[in-house]
Amino acid sequence: MTTPVSILIVDDDDDVRAALYDELSRDYRVESATCGEEAFAALASRTYDVVISDLKMPDHDGIEVLDFARVQDPGVIRILLTGYADERAHAALLRPDAPFKVGKPWYDEIEVVLRRALEQRQRTNDLTSTLESAIGLGDLDIQLTAVASLEELGEVVTLRVAQLANVETAWLIQDGAVRVGQPQTAAPGGWQLERAIDRDGRIRIGAVGAGTLARDMVEHLVQSAQRRAGAIVVSAHAPGVTRSRVDELMRHATIGTITGSLLHDVASMLQSVDGAVAALVDALPADAAPDVIEAAHDVTAVAREAFELFVATRKFLSDGVVKPRRVPVAQLVQRVVRHCGGAVRERAQLRVVVDADVELDLADTLFVRSVADLVTAASTLAPAGAHLELRVDADAARVRFTVLDDGPGVPAPLAAALFEPLSWNRPTELPIRLAIAAYTLRGIGVDVAYRRGEPTGSCFVVEVPRTPPT
Repeated sequence: MTTPVSILIVDDDDDVRAALYDELSRDYRVESATCGEEAFAALASRTYDVVISDLKMPDHDGIEVLDFARVQDPGVIRILLTGYADERAHAALLRPDAPFKVGKPWYDEIEVVLRRALEQRQRTNDLTSTLESAIGLGDLDIQLTAVASLEELGEVVTLRVAQLANVETAWLIQDGAVRVGQPQTAAPGGWQLERAIDRDGRIRIGAVGAGTLARDMVEHLVQSAQRRAGAIVVSAHAPGVTRSRVDELMRHATIGTITGSLLHDVASMLQSVDGAVAALVDALPADAAPDVIEAAHDVTAVAREAFELFVATRKFLSDGVVKPRRVPVAQLVQRVVRHCGGAVRERAQLRVVVDADVELDLADTLFVRSVADLVTAASTLAPAGAHLELRVDADAARVRFTVLDDGPGVPAPLAAALFEPLSWNRPTELPIRLAIAAYTLRGIGVDVAYRRGEPTGSCFVVEVPRTPPT
């Protein structure tokens, strides 16, 4: 039975503590402290998975509480709850070991941040476990070069398999007889495999366990034995050969961990930028020059849009659903051009043709970013100096956003997997952002496709239904 996540809430406001307790105790084991001293005593006497602390308290502030929690347990998840971050808090939030930050009022943000933090910690633990296993296998090839027979090879690899985390048992069968261990059947939800390491199938290695990472590590070990036995001769990183599953999982785990950390950093920076811009606008004198006032309001709008984009992205990543809103097509196009303008101007000339005076219901922040990425990718795939066109038209059912260029078009071998992540290992030819943009658009109910342009060039088509899907 899985132990529930334990949370310590630290806040001197009775109403805040009660609200947090009511919201979080449905899914987690929650305790509370009314001040810093109570929090120190609780943290010194037991271990918590998460500590949520208010910033302003009469005896010790939230920074002190969360720093103390980290000293007691470096792996604890720390969340700072505040409606206003002073200079000291800003400095603490910019440190490499900064806590997560949630503003007041928090609405559903506290649950989103908590869930993402727990997922990030789990990914980090999985990655650490995988790296430890990989490091432990680092000398395997050296050890295998010393074996003198297939029998010895099978024994060495079987023992290594048995040492892997989440492998329950491993066995070796030679000529139909069990030589090492004892074959077993996998438990519900687990996995079981048995593979021959020689061409004749005389020597077989089997194992049962749990978790995809453990299974992939076993496959990696068995393939090492097969290569040594002469059954498989291939380099995992040879040109034209797909990366091994273990390599891909390691890459995915690393990307996930880095992304989680990056999202946390971006959240803190965007909140700081939003607050700083608002303060600057408020400080403008009433008799300031009109162009200065206009520029200040433009900066405010951009900062707010960036923050909304982050919130929508985080919501999309956590829940897979972002609430749509009604937006004029002309405004969408204007925002797309603003997002990709600088990157496109460096390589191509962009012409915009809008023949659709309508409004759409969609997750506009994610849509704008994704279409801007498509335009940017089109300019990257086209030759320098190309002419690009963003054309928008509509019929009774759909609004089409079409991106065309007058270059040679995407090479046929590349076009077949244009929107598939990790299909190509040359990011200058296929930016990973193109695959991410397509995935995001499909996730918010928008179709995206590529076809050869007429008479030349490439053509990306994004189709948005006039009536959003339910």
